[in-house]
Amino acid sequence: MKKKIAEFKKNFNKQSFVVGIMMATVFLIVIGFAFSFGLKGTAFSGAIGFLGAKGLDSGEAASMMQELVKNNLTTAGTKVEVTGVEYKKGIGLYEVQMKLGGKADTTAFLSKDGKYFIKEAVSLEEIRKKREAQEVATLKEAERKKNLKAPKTKKPEVDVFIMSHCPFGTQVQKGFLPVMKTLGQKADIEFKFVDYLMHGKKELDENLNQYCIEKEGTKKHLSYLECFLGSSGEVADSTRCMKEAGISENKIKMCTTSMDKKFSFSDKLKDKSRKYPIFDLHKEDNDKYDVKGSPTVVVNGTILEPNRDANSILKAVCSGFEDAPKECEEGLSTKIPSPGFGGGVTTASNGGCAE
Repeated sequence: MKKKIAEFKKNFNKQSFVVGIMMATVFLIVIGFAFSFGLKGTAFSGAIGFLGAKGLDSGEAASMMQELVKNNLTTAGTKVEVTGVEYKKGIGLYEVQMKLGGKADTTAFLSKDGKYFIKEAVSLEEIRKKREAQEVATLKEAERKKNLKAPKTKKPEVDVFIMSHCPFGTQVQKGFLPVMKTLGQKADIEFKFVDYLMHGKKELDENLNQYCIEKEGTKKHLSYLECFLGSSGEVADSTRCMKEAGISENKIKMCTTSMDKKFSFSDKLKDKSRKYPIFDLHKEDNDKYDVKGSPTVVVNGTILEPNRDANSILKAVCSGFEDAPKECEEGLSTKIPSPGFGGGVTTASNGGCAE
């Protein structure tokens, strides 16, 4: 109970008593006043017992609310003035307007029997309308981003921010591989990493693996990714896929160890002050594009959200060409790769990993 009272006091001190709380299973948000605040034995409690039987009139509702707020929900010495009381028949509650400390205006509700104090009365219809409006706005924004085209350049620069063990990051990587093979060096497409880790040490290790493998050249890099993304994503798979791609595991190990030491990634992984450890390998680019999570696709400096099938991704990248090459006319697969490691397809082209 003390925790509840402290919370109410904090709300009043911020001069914001009416809090937007949505509940889909109740018509009103109610708090059992007499029991919640432990007011048994007080004159106020006695008033509830006496008045509850016949119901409060407007004057009694004003006095009761004033005493409640002054003695229980504000700091000592705060002046509480009731400026208006109106009984709302439609919801069966007294609406009480107050001025706190001579400055802040606020409104609260009281049940007619004086037993219940309500921060806000919200109808289910209002909740439904707000929710529907939010859903419509979200769908419109998603559709806008899917249809957004990048600024034109001679050679598009594409940054794909992922987490190596985010299921939706691997999904978009699988969608990009055929595009990278098709366009070759005609577009500059690079996988980069979100600046925090959500999947622990395995993600740290694989992020560094992929970063170092990319330095071995495009052909080996794509060969490795095709193998690893189609696997179960375990350490043994990484080792096997390096071997199949003709990559020296020792050379990659030297590179990852050097990068780990340079950025202190292993130390950051142990930092318990953050929910997710920092991985600031591409911090500057993360900050530049305000990257929030995996995946984030940036074409010529513009964040796009194409469907994650190869054909849609090709169109998104090709929208950034001043003069699109003939490869942009290729009909790549319209099947959306499944999230996570391994094969398979799905119909879902959204979802991500983010704080």
